[in-house]
Amino acid sequence: MILSDNDAPNYTALTITEDGAAKTVYIASPFWYTGDGGDRVTLPYGGRSYLSNTNYLDPEGYYKPNLLGGSLEYDIDLSQADCGCLATLYLVRAPAHDSSGNYATTDGFYYCDA
Repeated sequence: MILSDNDAPNYTALTITEDGAAKTVYIASPFWYTGDGGDRVTLPYGGRSYLSNTNYLDPEGYYKPNLLGGSLEYDIDLSQADCGCLATLYLVRAPAHDSSGNYATTDGFYYCDA
């Protein structure tokens, strides 16, 4: 999938804390999503986004924290989530590759949850 200029993804800066130090990562998301920036993210219903070390589409630029012996902590406000809504956090390997070893670009962000 090739994104046109009208479909260009957004890259909103997000400040996280990693090993006690502030770090800027970017929320890579489809064109219809707008982030708040700073240290807060608001996702719309049905929203999906990815963390990136770069503010442009780079299949090797995804943020990959080393969680071995560590942890991941975040706060989530579910007050607007209705019954049956799945509010989930996925940790998936990115970028996805197809059976030939090429980048899988089915959604424009190299995503695969297989």
